Amino acid sequence: MTTIERWAEVHRLAVAGREPVIARLLGRVLKDWWLPRSRLVNAMNLARLTLTLGPDASSLYPASLSSIALVRALRTHIEQAARAQAEEAWP
Repeated sequence: MTTIERWAEVHRLAVAGREPVIARLLGRVLKDWWLPRSRLVNAMNLARLTLTLGPDASSLYPASLSSIALVRALRTHIEQAARAQAEEAWP
């Protein structure tokens, strides 16, 4: 188990134990690790879990950034699929 996986598990336990200070601290560390590496779903789920402990502005940023990036990726995928279908239909 890597250090990041351990931190994620401690975050999960902090959320389960209703320890917002620990969860928010680890949430910031993990967010700073995951976002530059395009681990958007992980960052979004982490923010969502942290927000179950109450309002936290630092959790809103990764949640919104991840959501926007995922929507853009999905849009790009759909556009590419539509373009490929159009090229097949009209050679």
